[in-house]
Amino acid sequence: MNTTSPRYRLPTQHSHKPKQESLWLRSWRYVHWLSLDVALGAALSAEWVNYAWQGESSIWVGLAIMSASLWVYSLDHWADARQAAKKPSEQLSKRRLFYVNSQTILLSLSFVASMGGLWAAMHLPLKMIYLGAGMLVVCAAYLWLIQRKQEKKPLFNYPKEVIVTSVYALALSLWPLSQILDANFSFNSQLSYINGLLTSGLIFNFAWANVCLISAHERRQDAAEDLPSMALSLGEYTTKNIGRGLLKLSLLMCFARMYLQWTHLNTSSISLLLDSGISLAMTFTLWRLYQRPEWSRAKERYRRWADAIFLYPALLWFVF
Repeated sequence: MNTTSPRYRLPTQHSHKPKQESLWLRSWRYVHWLSLDVALGAALSAEWVNYAWQGESSIWVGLAIMSASLWVYSLDHWADARQAAKKPSEQLSKRRLFYVNSQTILLSLSFVASMGGLWAAMHLPLKMIYLGAGMLVVCAAYLWLIQRKQEKKPLFNYPKEVIVTSVYALALSLWPLSQILDANFSFNSQLSYINGLLTSGLIFNFAWANVCLISAHERRQDAAEDLPSMALSLGEYTTKNIGRGLLKLSLLMCFARMYLQWTHLNTSSISLLLDSGISLAMTFTLWRLYQRPEWSRAKERYRRWADAIFLYPALLWFVF
């Protein structure tokens, strides 16, 4: 028998090189790790919420929210990197190892974000500045409390996601809230008020479903790195069920918004189609990530797509 024939070669002789990642995927990973997509998504989603409340659009508000998001996330990553640097690199994920090696970049981003926020603040109404300053105080307190918890000197025992998610969701409704507080602002009808509340509620649900998904996927890694998380506190099963429940509620809210907009609000058909499509696409993208955990885990799709949904409102620029 001729064992040198290709038919009888050992499997190792047919081994293939692992498929290399595309340049786009590698680039997007670094954009995501630096939270640049999160900051842009915050600005776009805030404009979507403001559109639902029928508020006045402002590019300076978008810049302020984008700068504030980038500032908070960059400092948060930098604080994590300082703590992670004390641990062996073998215990760290690729993402945290990147933060450890990029502390200068993170501090530079936080400085650029600070300058952008100050520039935007010069063009904002006084009420918006007050509300934004209040949010920044909450964020600063959040960073300080997280730092104390990482140093094993906690004042409160809570998962980090509780604060960051709540602050993020509330910040996206700051601009219409500041206009509501203005005596000159008036709603076209009570139905517009309900539509705005439903949209702000959707953003809140999406933000929480997002963080529940990520926390559940990274539970083992967080435990290995001794990091607090919602999934470690509540359990993976409970955390996922919270996210799924919020998405089911979001689907009902989407249909309620669609009924309200199509039957009572005086809006163009293209705007209604895009607005309805955005809310449904955000809901079903997150639902798919929950329902297909293996697919979601591959190449960290759960992170990329769960944060990418906040970029979907960019479609509304077609009708502005």
